[in-house]
Amino acid sequence: MEMKRSVIASILLFVLIGPIYGQMFYPKHAITKKYHLIKFAATWHGALSHCHSIGMHLVSISSQAENNRITKQLKDEGYGGGRIWTSGTRLSDDVTWEWMGNGKRMNFTDWGKGQPSNDHNSEKCMEIYGSYKWNDCSCDRKNYFICEQDLIEYQYCTN
Repeated sequence: MEMKRSVIASILLFVLIGPIYGQMFYPKHAITKKYHLIKFAATWHGALSHCHSIGMHLVSISSQAENNRITKQLKDEGYGGGRIWTSGTRLSDDVTWEWMGNGKRMNFTDWGKGQPSNDHNSEKCMEIYGSYKWNDCSCDRKNYFICEQDLIEYQYCTN
């Protein structure tokens, strides 16, 4: 009988303290993104490599809200257009557009009128251009680019 009480007490203690212990050592977290416009021109592969060398990724854009945030930041920083690399590419199978930065297929797009056009079957990488719309172009072009940084914000139990 005494052993049964001990087991029940241990289970109750675990049920009551477990969530608090979990919050202390495995806190909830949220990942937010910060975008860095890199103002030197590089090929698409050079931009991808540079972002990785500084612990970031060439930017991937997964929603209209994220696209709007990037466009706003570019305008706020006084960048009036031009060409900027993203991690968008169809290099893997020559057909499917995907984000090299996160390895996901493109579900959201914001292509400019008539894009992607794949002129001369040589446009396999994606840039943001003058009107902040997307354009496919040769990966050998030299553009500015955006590196994306994941920031982890932890939320600890305060009770």
